[in-house]
Amino acid sequence: MLTNLLHKQLHDFTISELEKYSVKPNSEYSFFAWNKSTEDWEKHTEKCYRSPAGVILLVPKSIVRKQYLFGHHEFIERIIKENIQKERATTDKNGKTRFPPKNSIYLFEKNDKNAEYNYFINSITNDSSLLSDLHSRIHELFSDKRLSDENLDRIIYQV
Repeated sequence: MLTNLLHKQLHDFTISELEKYSVKPNSEYSFFAWNKSTEDWEKHTEKCYRSPAGVILLVPKSIVRKQYLFGHHEFIERIIKENIQKERATTDKNGKTRFPPKNSIYLFEKNDKNAEYNYFINSITNDSSLLSDLHSRIHELFSDKRLSDENLDRIIYQV
Protein backbone atom coordinates (compact mmCIF):
# COMPACT_ATOMS: atom_id res chain seq x y z
CA MET A 1 0.00 0.00 0.00
CA LEU A 2 2.78 2.45 0.88
CA THR A 3 4.43 1.89 -2.50
CA ASN A 4 1.11 2.67 -4.21
CA LEU A 5 0.76 5.90 -2.23
CA LEU A 6 4.32 6.90 -3.10
CA HIS A 7 4.45 5.39 -6.59
CA LYS A 8 4.37 8.66 -8.55
CA GLN A 9 7.03 10.27 -6.33
CA LEU A 10 9.25 7.17 -6.55
CA HIS A 11 8.75 7.06 -10.31
CA ASP A 12 9.67 10.75 -10.71
CA PHE A 13 12.72 10.31 -8.51
CA THR A 14 13.82 7.26 -10.54
CA ILE A 15 13.45 9.14 -13.83
CA SER A 16 15.46 12.10 -12.46
CA GLU A 17 18.25 9.72 -11.36
CA LEU A 18 18.25 8.04 -14.79
CA GLU A 19 18.58 11.46 -16.44
CA LYS A 20 21.39 12.44 -14.07
CA TYR A 21 23.42 9.43 -15.24
CA SER A 22 22.32 9.64 -18.90
CA VAL A 23 20.38 6.38 -18.74
CA LYS A 24 17.42 6.32 -21.09
CA PRO A 25 14.10 4.73 -20.10
CA ASN A 26 13.65 1.50 -22.05
CA SER A 27 9.95 0.82 -21.59
CA GLU A 28 6.57 2.23 -20.64
CA TYR A 29 4.13 1.14 -17.96
CA SER A 30 0.90 2.13 -16.24
CA PHE A 31 0.24 2.46 -12.53
CA PHE A 32 -2.23 4.05 -10.15
CA ALA A 33 -1.08 6.75 -7.74
CA TRP A 34 -2.84 8.75 -5.08
CA ASN A 35 -3.65 12.33 -5.97
CA LYS A 36 -3.73 14.42 -2.81
CA SER A 37 -5.65 17.29 -4.45
CA THR A 38 -8.52 15.18 -5.74
CA GLU A 39 -8.20 12.61 -2.95
CA ASP A 40 -8.56 9.83 -5.47
CA TRP A 41 -6.47 7.31 -7.40
CA GLU A 42 -5.21 8.40 -10.83
CA LYS A 43 -3.96 6.20 -13.62
CA HIS A 44 -0.55 7.21 -15.02
CA THR A 45 1.23 5.87 -18.08
CA GLU A 46 4.91 6.76 -17.94
CA LYS A 47 8.30 5.89 -19.38
CA CYS A 48 10.36 3.66 -17.12
CA TYR A 49 13.46 1.55 -16.86
CA ARG A 50 12.62 -2.13 -16.91
CA SER A 51 14.98 -4.95 -15.99
CA PRO A 52 14.26 -8.67 -16.57
CA ALA A 53 12.83 -8.68 -13.02
CA GLY A 54 10.42 -5.82 -13.74
CA VAL A 55 10.10 -2.05 -13.44
CA ILE A 56 12.77 -0.44 -11.27
CA LEU A 57 11.76 2.19 -8.72
CA LEU A 58 14.53 3.88 -6.76
CA VAL A 59 14.03 5.23 -3.24
CA PRO A 60 15.67 8.49 -2.11
CA LYS A 61 18.29 8.09 0.59
CA SER A 62 16.43 10.63 2.72
CA ILE A 63 13.76 8.05 3.52
CA VAL A 64 16.04 5.03 3.75
CA ARG A 65 17.90 4.24 6.96
CA LYS A 66 21.66 4.71 6.89
CA GLN A 67 22.27 1.80 9.24
CA TYR A 68 20.64 -1.54 9.63
CA LEU A 69 17.99 -1.50 12.32
CA PHE A 70 19.00 -4.96 13.33
CA GLY A 71 22.73 -5.64 13.24
CA HIS A 72 24.60 -8.57 14.72
CA HIS A 73 24.75 -6.97 18.18
CA GLU A 74 20.96 -6.52 18.29
CA PHE A 75 20.49 -10.07 17.01
CA ILE A 76 22.59 -11.45 19.87
CA GLU A 77 20.81 -9.29 22.47
CA ARG A 78 17.24 -9.66 21.19
CA ILE A 79 17.19 -13.20 19.82
CA ILE A 80 20.04 -15.30 21.19
CA LYS A 81 20.21 -13.94 24.74
CA GLU A 82 16.42 -13.85 25.07
CA ASN A 83 16.30 -17.53 24.05
CA ILE A 84 18.98 -18.31 26.64
CA GLN A 85 17.01 -16.37 29.26
CA LYS A 86 13.96 -18.54 28.53
CA GLU A 87 16.05 -21.73 28.74
CA ARG A 88 17.58 -20.69 32.08
CA ALA A 89 14.36 -19.36 33.59
CA THR A 90 13.40 -20.61 37.04
CA THR A 91 10.19 -20.53 39.00
CA ASP A 92 10.17 -18.99 42.47
CA LYS A 93 8.16 -20.28 45.45
CA ASN A 94 5.19 -18.08 44.42
CA GLY A 95 5.09 -19.67 40.97
CA LYS A 96 6.47 -16.59 39.22
CA THR A 97 8.92 -17.16 36.37
CA ARG A 98 12.29 -15.49 36.90
CA PHE A 99 14.68 -14.80 34.03
CA PRO A 100 18.42 -14.21 34.47
CA PRO A 101 19.49 -10.69 33.41
CA LYS A 102 21.02 -10.45 29.94
CA ASN A 103 24.19 -8.91 31.34
CA SER A 104 24.81 -12.15 33.26
CA ILE A 105 24.94 -14.17 30.03
CA TYR A 106 28.48 -14.28 28.64
CA LEU A 107 28.83 -15.74 25.17
CA PHE A 108 32.28 -14.60 23.99
CA GLU A 109 35.42 -12.81 25.09
CA LYS A 110 34.78 -9.06 25.37
CA ASN A 111 38.40 -8.12 24.65
CA ASP A 112 38.36 -9.64 21.14
CA LYS A 113 36.92 -7.03 18.75
CA ASN A 114 35.72 -9.69 16.29
CA ALA A 115 34.33 -12.11 18.86
CA GLU A 116 30.78 -10.79 18.84
CA TYR A 117 30.50 -10.89 15.04
CA ASN A 118 32.13 -14.33 14.87
CA TYR A 119 29.72 -15.62 17.53
CA PHE A 120 26.81 -14.25 15.51
CA ILE A 121 28.00 -15.93 12.28
CA ASN A 122 28.65 -19.26 14.02
CA SER A 123 25.27 -19.13 15.75
CA ILE A 124 23.18 -18.60 12.63
CA THR A 125 25.30 -21.09 10.68
CA ASN A 126 24.83 -23.82 13.29
CA ASP A 127 21.22 -23.09 14.29
CA SER A 128 18.90 -21.95 11.51
CA SER A 129 16.00 -21.77 13.97
CA LEU A 130 17.48 -18.47 15.20
CA LEU A 131 16.64 -16.88 11.87
CA SER A 132 13.12 -18.30 12.11
CA ASP A 133 12.85 -16.65 15.53
CA LEU A 134 13.88 -13.34 13.98
CA HIS A 135 11.34 -13.67 11.16
CA SER A 136 8.52 -14.50 13.56
CA ARG A 137 9.36 -11.49 15.78
CA ILE A 138 10.36 -8.93 13.15
CA HIS A 139 7.22 -6.79 13.47
CA GLU A 140 7.49 -6.64 17.26
CA LEU A 141 11.19 -5.77 17.12
CA PHE A 142 10.74 -2.91 14.65
CA SER A 143 7.40 -1.51 15.83
CA ASP A 144 9.06 1.39 17.68
CA LYS A 145 11.34 2.27 14.75
CA ARG A 146 8.70 3.30 12.20
CA LEU A 147 8.67 6.60 10.38
CA SER A 148 5.82 8.72 11.75
CA ASP A 149 3.00 9.75 9.42
CA GLU A 150 3.97 13.41 9.90
CA ASN A 151 7.61 12.80 8.95
CA LEU A 152 6.59 10.71 5.95
CA ASP A 153 4.23 13.48 4.76
CA ARG A 154 7.00 16.07 5.21
CA ILE A 155 9.39 13.98 3.08
CA ILE A 156 6.87 13.22 0.34
CA TYR A 157 5.23 16.61 0.06
CA GLN A 158 8.30 18.65 1.11
CA VAL A 159 6.14 20.45 3.66
